[in-house]
Amino acid sequence: MCTYNKVICGVLGIALALGAGVSVPHSVKAETNLPYKKELKRPIIITQKNYGEHIHIPMGQFFSVALAENPSTGYRWTTTNVNPLLPLVGEHFYSSEVEDVAVGKPGIHTFQFKATEPGVIKLQLKQWRSWEGDSSIRDTFYVWLHIRCT
Repeated sequence: MCTYNKVICGVLGIALALGAGVSVPHSVKAETNLPYKKELKRPIIITQKNYGEHIHIPMGQFFSVALAENPSTGYRWTTTNVNPLLPLVGEHFYSSEVEDVAVGKPGIHTFQFKATEPGVIKLQLKQWRSWEGDSSIRDTFYVWLHIRCT
């Protein structure tokens, strides 16, 4: 559906440009031998400040969720709902102090996802001690993701 809409918009845009008599000045030369340049997308980083928000993300976009964590306490962030339309492609813990990476230091736990299909998804995470079960949940986080065709 998204590809179909892009094709229709492209054809209409060309038709409108031709119908309006748009021309390129003779001083501008078309460069046909340039390599294809893909438009770079701004990175999307979701933090605790975005709690409960509705966030719009283009389909195909990678994005990160970054939450404060101190793993030495045993409390770790984890996703609570697995959605095949929003695959987790990686996660990493970054110590808050670059020079002193001692055990027990707090830091940021990042989760990287890819928005693969259009739709609205509630992304939920919980901070807990997995071996103690849900009774150990210390904190929760969620955002609404509106994944749209680009």
